[in-house]
Amino acid sequence: MLRFILKFSILLLAVSCAGELEKIKLVNTVSKNKKYGLEIIIRDFSQNDSLTFEEKRQLILDSKNRLICKNGSSFFFYNHNGQLSQVKFVYRRGGRINILTDQYIYDRKQNLRFVTYQFRDIDTIKIYAYNKFNQLIREEYPLRKSFIHYKYRNGRISEATKIENGTISKHSEFVYDQNGNKSIENWVFKGDQKMRTYFKFNAKHQLISKRDSCITTFGNPNEYVEFLNQYVYNKNDSLTEKRKYDRVLSENHFQYRGKMTYEYREIR
Repeated sequence: MLRFILKFSILLLAVSCAGELEKIKLVNTVSKNKKYGLEIIIRDFSQNDSLTFEEKRQLILDSKNRLICKNGSSFFFYNHNGQLSQVKFVYRRGGRINILTDQYIYDRKQNLRFVTYQFRDIDTIKIYAYNKFNQLIREEYPLRKSFIHYKYRNGRISEATKIENGTISKHSEFVYDQNGNKSIENWVFKGDQKMRTYFKFNAKHQLISKRDSCITTFGNPNEYVEFLNQYVYNKNDSLTEKRKYDRVLSENHFQYRGKMTYEYREIR
């Protein structure tokens, strides 16, 4: 019994050390390839402009402005074509460091075909299929038993149908503006609930507003029927503010419900 406990303890120590060593290698790789880093501070405010929560994200980018590390726990790798090829996730559980890996696999036409997840076993978590024009027509999630099917018109996605456990959970049809930006999404969920989403963009094709309107209503005057988000950017074209509004059936105007702000700081 004592011998078994000793062998088991040595095995646990070896696994733990392996995780520690892998993390050190990942951190060293980031240090070698780092060009600059950003800290993004996200703050959420209520309609009275009281701070409700604050979150900090740290991003490290390489000389090609590619993300190589996020929050010191997600590490990104790219193939010779510049495509994302691998993401390693580091987390500590029970005093032991574990490494999870997402692998991105492409075909000869450089289309993403599979994403696999590896911890102890290897599972395929995403499968992509394309038509003869290299347009994505199917996005499948085997573990969740769901997939999304896409249709195209004039080179753009015209319809998207999401199926979960053999049932359509959401169906969308899209309309585009003269600049090719998605301007309207008509969508149905839960079988019969109809919504329409309106998108507006500025001259730089940045999203400046998104409005969700309920087409199906139940006549309750306190029922929320419209939600509106407005987006503000700085001179560097980075998102700095997202303002949130909504409207109930008995109201004619939107009510301010709070905002999220985004602050950027360079990491030395």
